[in-house]
Amino acid sequence: MAIGGLLAAAGSGLAGAGTAATASQKAQAKKALVALYDLPKGWTSTPVPSTSAGTFSGAPRLAKCMGVPTKLIANNPPRVVSPVFEDGGGSELVQDTISIYPSATYAKAVFAAISSHKAAGCIGSLMNASSAGAGSTGHVTVTRVASAKGTAAFTLDATVSANGSTPTPTSTEVVYFFDGPFGNGLNVETSGSEAPAALTDHLLALVRGRL
Repeated sequence: MAIGGLLAAAGSGLAGAGTAATASQKAQAKKALVALYDLPKGWTSTPVPSTSAGTFSGAPRLAKCMGVPTKLIANNPPRVVSPVFEDGGGSELVQDTISIYPSATYAKAVFAAISSHKAAGCIGSLMNASSAGAGSTGHVTVTRVASAKGTAAFTLDATVSANGSTPTPTSTEVVYFFDGPFGNGLNVETSGSEAPAALTDHLLALVRGRL
């Protein structure tokens, strides 16, 4: 999920300092995450080693570009992360992240920032200036795209070349939505074509229904 990683970090990194999540909130978030049984037959899963995103180093620059307080972006909220899911051919990857904010009011402020008209350009600029673009050939394009009411969706397009392999066009869709204190970031990456809208919509509906 290399190309979508920074965009996911930018969204999941939006939180207040000193926040904590209750055991029931963590349990609810874990239950809502995308699971292997939500995906078509033949998909596999690989656990991620940690649920901690650490400090988002690009926060000051991103906050300045978007015109929001740095503290809204700089801190790492409690979160739960799904495994990375892969289709049988290795051309599609899915990962889901749910962050837990200090309140529904704070979550609304986060959503306002990530869904603003400035977000795509600011995140794209940061990605192209960071080491996150080191595995790509040329420019990473971040575009805000139409999505269901109450969500904010972006596509990331780049040509990826890892360890001397043949450069491959890659498209990633990242969709955010917020429900109460919860913020969900769904990441669907496809090699060689656009991320499949039907799969993204299906998974998004499942998670929204569980939260």
